[in-house]
Amino acid sequence: MTILCETLEGIERVGNISQAAVIEQYIKRERPFIVTDAMDDWHVMKTDQFWFDNITEIYIHHNNYRVCNIQTNLRVSYGDLGKVMRKENCQKESAKVTRQFYKRPYFISNSLDFTGSNWVMMSSDFRGRVYKKIESSDSLSMLYQIRGFNHIRLSPRETCRGYCPELIETLAEGEILVTTNLLWILEYIPGEDGDNLAILSEVSWPSLE
Repeated sequence: MTILCETLEGIERVGNISQAAVIEQYIKRERPFIVTDAMDDWHVMKTDQFWFDNITEIYIHHNNYRVCNIQTNLRVSYGDLGKVMRKENCQKESAKVTRQFYKRPYFISNSLDFTGSNWVMMSSDFRGRVYKKIESSDSLSMLYQIRGFNHIRLSPRETCRGYCPELIETLAEGEILVTTNLLWILEYIPGEDGDNLAILSEVSWPSLE
């Protein structure tokens, strides 16, 4: 028996890819991939107002913003370690606030539901060494790298452990990582030096549920 992911040697980077190719070559085969050209025209990529301090202020002053899961070191002094924060927005209004910073990528069909939970991952001059796990509740995760970079690790879940390799990659600014959650566990370490901002959105893909 051949396990779909056992021949993978890395996370492939693609550009100018069609919706049909995404489904047939990657989603149905549970192959994670990185798209390099889907964020070029996003407003958030062209503004100077989207950094760690700016985005924190937006959430603090928004009346409808409620976080259901937050992890941060902001209340503790860590000297030269910098600042790090991760927030899950699982309530409808909170998720809507975050969706103003990204849009549906061209390679994803309009028929798919983009209104689920999303995560905001932020850091500033943070030098971490331990991967941070993200457990998504929907079938597909899309990680948008808006500022800086993230060290990514995808590990196969228990049923495929021993057959499929661990995949390690660096997600650069302007790139989108797409991965299925049935097979892969997504973890990350924030990039060092300066501000690092990424958003993860959960997408319901009916054929994977």
